[in-house]
Amino acid sequence: MINNVPVWAKKQCIYSGYRKHTGLAECFRSILMLHNETINIWTHFLGFLIFLNMSYDNYHKYHNSSKVEIYKGVYILSAMTALASSTVYHLTTASTEKIHNFMLKLDLLAIILHISVCLVTCIHLWLWCYPTISSIYIGISL
Repeated sequence: MINNVPVWAKKQCIYSGYRKHTGLAECFRSILMLHNETINIWTHFLGFLIFLNMSYDNYHKYHNSSKVEIYKGVYILSAMTALASSTVYHLTTASTEKIHNFMLKLDLLAIILHISVCLVTCIHLWLWCYPTISSIYIGISL
């Protein structure tokens, strides 16, 4: 089976379990199949659902606009974005090279965004009582 996989789609140390390279519809239908991306797809998708539930709970239980709640909401949104884009990336790896490369870039961009949001949130909350120092650290970090 690995001989039928395009060079750009081969992964080091993975010798079987590749999906047939087809269109996007087939990629999305393969969500219930067992292949070398199954664990990646489902762990990211379930993580997305957990953060979706957290956002729902956060909105309905703490319906105020304090700074902490805003930071928590932005963090949850960035985590959901990273997990959703990663789910779609792993789902579409068996499509065309162009789609694969685009989704990989989108996935990496979402990861970078999430890391940046985590950094800013942590710095802001750790240095809550020192807004000037907090702003300096955030400015240097980004």
